Amino acid sequence: MADSATPPSQQPRKRVTYVQAKNRRVLAVLLLAFIIFLFRRGCVACVRSHDKKENQTAAVTTTAVTTIELTAEETTVTTTAPLETSTAAVTTTEMLPTEYLISGELPSSYLIEVDPILQNPELPTGCEITTLTMLLRSVGFDVDKVQLADGYLTCESEGKATFREAFIGSPYDSAGYGCFASVIVDTARKYLSAQNSGRIVKELSNADFEYLLREVASNHPVAVWASINLVDIQEVYAYTIYDYVEKTENGGTTEPKDLDVYWLENEHVFLLKGYDLDRGVVIVNDSLNGEMEYSLDRFKECYTQCYRQAVIIY
Repeated sequence: MADSATPPSQQPRKRVTYVQAKNRRVLAVLLLAFIIFLFRRGCVACVRSHDKKENQTAAVTTTAVTTIELTAEETTVTTTAPLETSTAAVTTTEMLPTEYLISGELPSSYLIEVDPILQNPELPTGCEITTLTMLLRSVGFDVDKVQLADGYLTCESEGKATFREAFIGSPYDSAGYGCFASVIVDTARKYLSAQNSGRIVKELSNADFEYLLREVASNHPVAVWASINLVDIQEVYAYTIYDYVEKTENGGTTEPKDLDVYWLENEHVFLLKGYDLDRGVVIVNDSLNGEMEYSLDRFKECYTQCYRQAVIIY
């Protein structure tokens, strides 16, 4: 009888202790938590990256729109309401003030197209207010010289104020004197305030003549004090203000005194709107003669004789 086969002996199974099983469960939980952490971090990074791209796109779009609109002479300011309240865009048009001047070498010639206005017959001594009318029209205001003279120009009689404080006499009267740049600045500011305009009026006090040419080359016409037909200016006694009290820079006043006031005989105001250095001429609107060309050097001399006064509107 054959021997019966003996089954192979079986290895005894290793027994897992309670501590080992516990450690395995802890390790599995930690591994699962780590996987979840990596998954969530990846999703947040994707979301942030998407948001960042959207913000950058919006910023680039806004910058592009602003740049395009600000290059226009008549700048358009656009304000868009938030999306949660309204998707409509509200657009307002206003000439933004600027003091931008061209840099580098002055161009050899430049001309701004501004139509001349004559002071006569209504305003025989109104060259200042007529020139301001041209200056305001050059920046977009449909204003009339008589409207400015009647509604905004401060006038006083002899002995009541200086030429820096008021127009002495009346621009309607051939015996009227006139006024200096500060009075025209005040007149322009009152008019612009009535129009709710944010434009800036500036007196270019004692500026070099080359600076005026740079303003013109920057497309800013300038009201300039000189003389009729560029004749020599005579400083003549006009009148005395008795017990004159002058305002000080800190808001106070000086002691009363008698003040002799002098007028610049032959004084006249022009709108400087162009020049040609090669030909040595300036191009102006002359309220007595219309558009004229005058010797640049001679115009500069008369400007200096007239205390170097000029007014500009930005």
